[in-house]
Amino acid sequence: MKYLRCLVLSLLCLTSFFEGFSQQTFEQRLVEIKQELAEKSDSLVPGLNEVAQFSVVHAPIQDLIRGVSEAHQLNVSVAPDIKVTITNNFTNVVIKDLILFICRKYHLNVEFVNNILSFSQFIDPVITIEIKKPKIPYVVYQAKNDLLTVDLENDSLSIFVKEVTKKTGKNVIVGPNVSDRLLQGMISLMPFNQCIEKIALTNNLQLYIDSIGPFYILDDLANTKDVDNHLSKQKTRSAKNRYSKKEVIENEDLIIEKLGYNRLNIRAINVPISEIIREAANESKMSFIFLSKPEGNTYININNISFENLLRYLLEGTDHTFIVEDKVHIIGNRINEGFRKTKIVRMQYRTAFEIEKSIPEFLMKNLEVIPFEELNALILSGSAKRVEEVALFLKEIDQPVPNISIDVMVIDVRKSKTIETGINAFIGDSAVVTQGKVYPGVDLTMGSNSINSLLQKFETVSSVNLGRVTPSFYMTLKALEQNGNIKIKSTPKLSTLNGHEAELTIGQSVYYQEKTQNVTGGVNPIITTTPRFSKVDANLTIKIKPMVSGDENVTLNIEAEFSDFLAPTIEGAPPGNTTRKFVSQVRIQNQELVLLGGLEESSKDESGSGIPVLSRIPIIKWLFSSRKKSSAENKLLVLIKPQILY
Repeated sequence: MKYLRCLVLSLLCLTSFFEGFSQQTFEQRLVEIKQELAEKSDSLVPGLNEVAQFSVVHAPIQDLIRGVSEAHQLNVSVAPDIKVTITNNFTNVVIKDLILFICRKYHLNVEFVNNILSFSQFIDPVITIEIKKPKIPYVVYQAKNDLLTVDLENDSLSIFVKEVTKKTGKNVIVGPNVSDRLLQGMISLMPFNQCIEKIALTNNLQLYIDSIGPFYILDDLANTKDVDNHLSKQKTRSAKNRYSKKEVIENEDLIIEKLGYNRLNIRAINVPISEIIREAANESKMSFIFLSKPEGNTYININNISFENLLRYLLEGTDHTFIVEDKVHIIGNRINEGFRKTKIVRMQYRTAFEIEKSIPEFLMKNLEVIPFEELNALILSGSAKRVEEVALFLKEIDQPVPNISIDVMVIDVRKSKTIETGINAFIGDSAVVTQGKVYPGVDLTMGSNSINSLLQKFETVSSVNLGRVTPSFYMTLKALEQNGNIKIKSTPKLSTLNGHEAELTIGQSVYYQEKTQNVTGGVNPIITTTPRFSKVDANLTIKIKPMVSGDENVTLNIEAEFSDFLAPTIEGAPPGNTTRKFVSQVRIQNQELVLLGGLEESSKDESGSGIPVLSRIPIIKWLFSSRKKSSAENKLLVLIKPQILY
């Protein structure tokens, strides 16, 4: 029994420990991780004090931690449910500082088992908030006798009113300035009206009874005059509607009712705006000045509105506005003195040059915008309201514009192979001297003397008499093989702002001569030749327009054109020109490499001539024919890598 009691106590202690651990905040856990890293690095895990230097782009955090552990001989375990990709560049960072940074940045937890580090997602403690229920005041109502019993001790006025209305069915409302008032008092079995009146009296409140509802209004004593005026006007209007309702509807195009608390009910049928403002100001006891009267009539039917909001609605869309100075509402034209405003808006990230073209046209009404390039600012002058609207708009669009650095690699690979063999025999007008090349390829012209000397040697070796050739006979012997392998690599680097086009052109020009002959008539015509030089261009042109999206993907509009010279097909003619062009639109991630182009061209050519029949017999056909084989391959590759810079 003694051991069982000890075991139970131990389990309770462990449970309490883990519950305390689970309730730790993330910041508390980070402090413990920092201390444990410092302790482990001193003796048990010396690799934590080593320095790392590496860069990762969109790599899972598991790969980063495993790479660090292999490089610095750490024993790690990473939970597979951690879904985090990391992009960072670390230079000369201590491993324990790196681990603490990763934990803080990605909300991770590290547990230590001897020299093993176990990474997992930190689970925030569940915080339970006890919602305190509001105290319900004691209210009992006897509907048969209209008797009310209440017991109040620091009870909320707003909750008391709701409870009374719910249990009695009578409408009791409170003013906005006293809704949080606390009530005291106890009344037993008193008629409803008297009970509410005594509650108001003992708690420094004023009770107003509107017989139309009826409504019972509890408000502060300071609003007595406003509410009395409202109630008297309600009674007057009620009597008027009761005895001469038809006359009121036909003759009154403007009806303004004051609700108290400076709120108005307004109904107007085709009434001048200036008259509505004047009557509303008089009814709500507001001071106003017309510097110029707004023109036009309007229809309006709106309830429970303040005088200032009424002015905003009535003057919206007109040339008039208002300002408030010393509680006086000054109404006038937006461009009049007192309503004009001049403000300098400095741009933090965007250039002020031509940015006014981005401002919507409706905001530019009655407004002058002047760029101030020395301060990278705009001077706004005009209607005060328009100035503030445009200043707010400029602040919204004044965001950092990314700069895109674009690495472009153009690789042009050309391979060619030509084999030319054969013997050709000719007869000329005179003897030909033997000459030509015998190494590394054979391209030899043999005269009659050399041929006869060669025939004589064959006769010496064999008994066959091959005869002799005439002095004007000669032969050409060819056995050539040519290989070409050309690789052209261009690595331009472009930079441009987001949404702006970057263009690169690298070219070469070749000039050729054109001659023009002019003949002057007469007995002895005169011929003059005028030379003129013209050129042929071969360019490498790349146009790229990048657009960066919110997720830092880059959309590239690419237009590339590559041209090169060709050997002229006619002697004296200008060189030819070959062009390869493509237009593409791609969407790739930041610092991702994309391959474009891949334009490949292959050509093969095989030709020959020889003596009929003999040129087709194996082996000896090489003595009675000439052949030429050629093949060529051209390949163009374009690699593009954008990088977003801020």
